[in-house]
Amino acid sequence: MKDSSFTEREINLIEKEIRTIEDECHSKIMKLQKKKKAIREINIYSREQSADVIAYLVSKMEEKHYIAWMKSFFLYKRREDEKINYTLTYLVEEDKEKSAEKTIRYIFDQASEMANYSDDYIDSFFVGSSRQYDFRYDKFLDFPQHNYIQLSYYKTPENYISNHEYYRITDKIIYLKEHGLNRSWGMENGLLVGLSNICDEKYNYIVDFMDFITEYKLENLDFNPSKQTMMQLADQFIKEYQKNKSTIKVKQAKRRTNKF
Repeated sequence: MKDSSFTEREINLIEKEIRTIEDECHSKIMKLQKKKKAIREINIYSREQSADVIAYLVSKMEEKHYIAWMKSFFLYKRREDEKINYTLTYLVEEDKEKSAEKTIRYIFDQASEMANYSDDYIDSFFVGSSRQYDFRYDKFLDFPQHNYIQLSYYKTPENYISNHEYYRITDKIIYLKEHGLNRSWGMENGLLVGLSNICDEKYNYIVDFMDFITEYKLENLDFNPSKQTMMQLADQFIKEYQKNKSTIKVKQAKRRTNKF
């Protein structure tokens, strides 16, 4: 008959094996949880990194050298003595940075000036024949400009109490194709994030490109591709985009020929 020490050793070995299995299971569960979280956030990008990659993309597409800028401007409502700070992310051609900044400051100065008038005018006013400024919904930032390409913006009043979630807005962004909604932030899978505000539909391909990267991330389970990888994907996207564009032109030419 085995003594009690043998029994105790056997039990200890089994318990050790159980702990090993539990640790392995916990490790696998944590890896799966991390993967699940990454998939949920797969269409969320770093504002700064994505802007640099988009500048690279647009430079190639438009055959001009664009640079990504992130600058702060403010709208001052004198009647309410309220100063609202905005941070814009935008692209501008090299050597045209001052011209773009001048345009943006003019837009904010005009909006600030009109914000001083009575409630009859505070909602909007006309530039030429076009109503362009709505202070309730930031519509003054919702029109294409000839000397810069707006990607996104976010704002915060001076009295806004910053918190952890707010910093997610400043750093993380989702690129969407919906225009005219004047959105600076939104909820995505329970997370507060910045939303793009590309108001010039001529640059819809920017969102197509970001979708292209999202597909890559999911197919390759590479949830944090480097800037270099994203630029390589930009080159690949451009080739496919131009190829598809050429095919469409050929089909359109054939249709016109068949009419005669």
